[in-house]
Amino acid sequence: MEEFLRTWGYLAIFLGTFFEGETFVILAGLMAYQGLLDPWLVIISAFAGSFCGDQTWFYIGRHGGPWVMRKLERAKPAVDKASELLRRWDLWFILSFRFIYGIRNVAPFAIGNAGVRPLRYFTLNMIAALIWAFSFGGSGYLFGDAFTRMMGDVKHYEYIMIGFLVTVLLIVFLSFKIAGWRKRRAEAEAAAKVKVGAR
Repeated sequence: MEEFLRTWGYLAIFLGTFFEGETFVILAGLMAYQGLLDPWLVIISAFAGSFCGDQTWFYIGRHGGPWVMRKLERAKPAVDKASELLRRWDLWFILSFRFIYGIRNVAPFAIGNAGVRPLRYFTLNMIAALIWAFSFGGSGYLFGDAFTRMMGDVKHYEYIMIGFLVTVLLIVFLSFKIAGWRKRRAEAEAAAKVKVGAR
């Protein structure tokens, strides 16, 4: 990934965020701190890639939802989960789905499939993509600053990547914990409704 960024620069960031996401932006932010990339162009490229990618998936969900779902049967649980969160939280879900582990890549498809108006999604997606690009691009840059303060003038990325991996593992662990807590809460609420109905 580092070599890909070195070779293709901002185009690599655009393509990486179009198809994937956080990893490219954080690594690009680290490289920007090393002086290999311009931090503002990193953020602009990440914003453009994320925005265009999610707009594409939105329109695929809007115009080809059922047909695509038959082709992507394994993604159905994640799409169903995203659809449920959209029904419950609406605007806040559209603004925050990029930060939710496990459904980030299917959420735009689910939003398009749910019939959200294109202009509304365009506006909210632009705001969310900008926040996301600043958050992860800035995190990568600031992480590089913090690491250099602790370790001195580091020329190798091995230590940085170890710290990055530890951070990612922590985020994944907390995401699973939160998802489990929400599942247990939903099950408890459903059980309570059944008891009330039985009475």
